[in-house]
Amino acid sequence: DWKILWSILLYFQYSIVLFISFMITASFCIPTYNRGSKVYETIQKTLSNCSNVNFEIIVLDNLSSDNTSVLLKSIVDKRFKYFVNEESIIGPLNIIKSLSYANGKYAFLCLDKDFIDFNYIDSLIDRLNSMPNVAFGYCSLNLNGIAEDSFYLKGFESLLNMSCLLYTSDAAAEEDSVDL
Repeated sequence: DWKILWSILLYFQYSIVLFISFMITASFCIPTYNRGSKVYETIQKTLSNCSNVNFEIIVLDNLSSDNTSVLLKSIVDKRFKYFVNEESIIGPLNIIKSLSYANGKYAFLCLDKDFIDFNYIDSLIDRLNSMPNVAFGYCSLNLNGIAEDSFYLKGFESLLNMSCLLYTSDAAAEEDSVDL
């Protein structure tokens, strides 16, 4: 019967996707818009310096009009995946959409102008492994030293906190746009 065969095929397809997902420990998700050189540099540094973790880098381009597409399409590495939106969307939605492409056990949001401290990734993953009830977290930006990280437990309240973070950071960006 074709229904049984189709069910078996779907089961194996789902199993393969799950297996591949658990093989990847970390997904570095980078939404970008018109920062081709900066995001290219971040990707190259990550690919060459992050060797202790099985990872992927996902870039979601929000229809950049600079050289982003040319630079990123030149990267040939199985750990790198490049996606381009069909139409431009607002910043917070681009952030969420970039995270939706993650296949790893953990997804890390890195803005296209962020610096990644590769020495910290292993210890961060160890911390996350020891806290199974954490749904998401963020690292505070502190150029003068180590800042405290924030973690949110699983549940609806965490989603409200995350939407508040996205709203306030987007509103602040509109009021006072500062490029670090």
